[in-house]
Amino acid sequence: MLAALCACLCVAAVACESPTALDEPGGDDEPTTDLAIVPQLSLGQVSSCVLTPRGEVWCWGRVDLSTPTIGVPPRRFTPSDTSVRFAVLAVGTSSCAISTKRRLYCWGSNIYGEVGDGTRTPRLTPTEIAPDQRFDLVAVGAYATCAVSVARDLYCWGRGDFGALADGTYEEGYVRLGPARVGSAPQFTTLMGGAQFCGIRETRQVYCWGQVPGSFDEKARWIDGACTDSYFIRFLERGCARPTPLPDLHAAVGLSVGNVGPTGCVLTPEQQVRCWGDGWLGTLGNGIAGFGVHSVIPEPIQSSAQFRQVTMGSAHACALTVSNEALCWGNNYRGAVGNGSGASGNGFVIVAAPVPVSGGHTFRRIASGGNHVCAMKVDLSVWCWGSGLEGQLGQQDGHVDSSIPIRVNLDLIDLSQPAP
Repeated sequence: MLAALCACLCVAAVACESPTALDEPGGDDEPTTDLAIVPQLSLGQVSSCVLTPRGEVWCWGRVDLSTPTIGVPPRRFTPSDTSVRFAVLAVGTSSCAISTKRRLYCWGSNIYGEVGDGTRTPRLTPTEIAPDQRFDLVAVGAYATCAVSVARDLYCWGRGDFGALADGTYEEGYVRLGPARVGSAPQFTTLMGGAQFCGIRETRQVYCWGQVPGSFDEKARWIDGACTDSYFIRFLERGCARPTPLPDLHAAVGLSVGNVGPTGCVLTPEQQVRCWGDGWLGTLGNGIAGFGVHSVIPEPIQSSAQFRQVTMGSAHACALTVSNEALCWGNNYRGAVGNGSGASGNGFVIVAAPVPVSGGHTFRRIASGGNHVCAMKVDLSVWCWGSGLEGQLGQQDGHVDSSIPIRVNLDLIDLSQPAP
């Protein structure tokens, strides 16, 4: 994994750890209404999680990257206060969830303080973060985390030497162990994290920050110059360490960014999907792939369909059409495209334009992990495909890949609506 590789090679031995106290202003006013619970999926690099109608978080696969424990059946993640119910979920190298009362809880790997509790100690259970604050949005990236408070202030913490903390920081080895407010940041209504962070403002403009330190593309394109008034993932001199607009994009209503790979996609008000960044493995979805293929501006994927959701993994992407059909594209070497084909000897099976996922399924939600995908149907059943070697497909009979959707056994989980 590129992120793990850079974690080993790119960080100085002595880290610069900032204070854990929240910057001014102080805590937000107590919200008068609770967040609504909406069933959802969120996937990590090698794990899969579901938020149930009862506000419970259940995960399977390697749910804690700091230990070798892998597999199934699903495991519930519960804070010390077992009455807490969650409404928002974000999973990555660590995991975070926001309760119906807008309190933030995080857990998992904490190598760079990405959990946000002021330590580097792995947390196996959800731990409340910044208890004086209330939050509406949270995004987990590659060893950093950002969240938006009810006052629309942006807070970030974790590893910051590639600009992920949105405060202009590039110092090698820089780590912030707790949330700090980012001054002069836009007010976001949508927030996503991965190899970089992006958010959508109320004006529907997309702003991004952070950069990918390297690429496996031997002809990877570094754009000459430094970040000024438009965002790209790899500027030759200096990337974007503060929220910066995507170029030539007038509006977006949804987005997703690769959790390791340097690519991102947006959903436009016209229900088009447009992607930018590296495309050597077909992740731009425009029918073109190969070393050096890239796009600075978001370009339309090669499909005439109308879409309502897009999601990105390490080197693949998927989107749901308005008729709830799943289309995927990118590197299919572990079956993540879901069209019934898969592995080859050289590790690359490139699908450079969207193709339908096998089985004629219709889904209400879809999410991508490193090399796997899960989707939820109207009946709340969960179907996964792609890499399963660490149990992330939720199969009881072994850790295997699948190039078609297979149903996850969720018999242990109560998926019914709670009593009023």
